[in-house]
Amino acid sequence: MGMDKNTMIGFALIGALLIGMLYINNRGKSEFEAQKKHIADSIAALKPKVDTTLAKIDALKADSQKIVKQTGGLLQDTTAPKMISVENDVMKVTFSTRGAQPAMVELKKFKKYDSSIVKLQSGDFNKFTYRINRGNNLTAETENINFIAQPVVTNADKSQTISFKTGDSTGEKEVVHQYTLKPNDYMMDLNIITKGADLFTQNSMNILWQTEAPQIEKDHKYELTQSQVGYVQEDGFDFEHAAKDDTKTFDKSFNWIAAKQQFFIAALSSKSKFESGSIAWKVAGDSAKFLFRSTSNVKLPVATNGNTALQFYYGPSDYNILKKYDNKMENLVPYGSGVFSFVKYINRYFLLPVFDFLQRNILI
Repeated sequence: MGMDKNTMIGFALIGALLIGMLYINNRGKSEFEAQKKHIADSIAALKPKVDTTLAKIDALKADSQKIVKQTGGLLQDTTAPKMISVENDVMKVTFSTRGAQPAMVELKKFKKYDSSIVKLQSGDFNKFTYRINRGNNLTAETENINFIAQPVVTNADKSQTISFKTGDSTGEKEVVHQYTLKPNDYMMDLNIITKGADLFTQNSMNILWQTEAPQIEKDHKYELTQSQVGYVQEDGFDFEHAAKDDTKTFDKSFNWIAAKQQFFIAALSSKSKFESGSIAWKVAGDSAKFLFRSTSNVKLPVATNGNTALQFYYGPSDYNILKKYDNKMENLVPYGSGVFSFVKYINRYFLLPVFDFLQRNILI
């Protein structure tokens, strides 16, 4: 059956219409996709850009943890070093997590000639550090390790303890610095608690202790003449004048070593005695803000898993205060020496008690 002319024209028009609609729809879809992409790009441009450096830092941290685990290195606080203060009635000690050591010691009851608080420990020269073995023939000085600080603990006797820790990723090695301040006391305990084999070469801890004697009185020259380095060995107390540069070597064991100026003392003591060591001191010029600087290198044995008991004294050169420690440190108070050494007994056992009695019982 054949189609008439009108029918054929109708089909042609319908075909053309369909082709036109398909073309228009396809073009519209392309424009819609392009518009959609443009909108998406615009939205993306408004969003904050992702900082890829953070991802890089995370990757570096992950790599560093792998390195630490592989080398037996020490885990430490990766943030900036922190300063943490602990104080009692007489002094305030500010510790740095870098090295887990005292960074500043302020004596609250004493003032310098310019009316500022006496500070026996401040400045970069002052330090307490020793070397430990990290493993794989690597070593580290504790002054370069950023320890992780623990919360301050108040003990039953009202003393305060703060601890700083570092260790390896396996838990096999650990070093803890545990400081304790007792109420109304200038002597501060330091227990170094170590865990793990081969932390120390030949089981010996070699400590470097540097301390600067600050100028307290206005007369720099006279205060320097009253300065000395004191110590106690097996044969008793002895001292060296610190008015000129010098060195003292200890071939035998000794209990403590001290840098003394006219009225104040900084001392390091071991409850189990130091095996050997040395101290060198260098005098400052008249224009300096300190009298002399001392550098001590001391050696003592340490167990694989042990507790090394040390003490720091930062306080006045006061006979009554020093006498109670029962370690001969009161001998640092100069009551007479040389040919006049007999005078010190009169001063200590007669005049001093009389003055103490008058001070306690008579109002001026």
